Amino acid sequence: MRVLKLEKKNTERLYDVLAKFGEIWSPVEKDESYRYEKIDNAADLTFHHHPSRTILPEKKLLMPPKFPTLKFTSKGYTKPDEEIPTKVIFGVKSCGVHAINILDKFYTTDYVDADYKIRREKLIIVATSCLPDENCFCNKTNTSIVQEGFDLGLVDLDDYFLVWIGTSIGDDIVRLGERMGIFDENVPKDIVEKYTKFRKDKREAFTNDIDLEGLTDLMELSHNAEFWKELGDKCLACGHKIEY
Repeated sequence: MRVLKLEKKNTERLYDVLAKFGEIWSPVEKDESYRYEKIDNAADLTFHHHPSRTILPEKKLLMPPKFPTLKFTSKGYTKPDEEIPTKVIFGVKSCGVHAINILDKFYTTDYVDADYKIRREKLIIVATSCLPDENCFCNKTNTSIVQEGFDLGLVDLDDYFLVWIGTSIGDDIVRLGERMGIFDENVPKDIVEKYTKFRKDKREAFTNDIDLEGLTDLMELSHNAEFWKELGDKCLACGHKIEY
């Protein structure tokens, strides 16, 4: 996996590079919460350490609540000619990438969902690092670090971003960025120390000591428990909880 450096002064120019590949979607803060929205300027790219949980997950870009599936006429039905633009989704955290990897295995292997597949093929993932808050427990599910499923991965090492290239599309983005002078293949000599410190700081920042031992068995044994009805009555069917 190829690794480069992105100086923080070049983050605005990164937007210009990504815009060459499709619409850019990023978590945008509104009313003390975050939601994925299409953005039109570099200032709205989300660069920060905290998780920035969105009201609706990345899944909604792959499986929108409403879209045309068939077009009916008196002569029968046809598949609608829906124009699906390429989307660059920026700021996906490691747990979100893991969730998309699970969706990929489910919808594109034995029984392929054509609607999911075409949207997935038109989705470019730029993952960014984060440090956990008091609600995070991805260390307990082995999803705090991700090694596949993203096109570009940015790790914030304070002075600059470490850039991991995950796919050929990610390599295309970097090659264009190199021509524009925003990526540097000459990473600093202290890169190992800085990256090791980041991993250590992240590991030690987890405070939510939730016990997940035997969770799947306990859920099966509690299939008819009363609390499921209580939770179900509150559910808005947004699909957020089942993503992770």
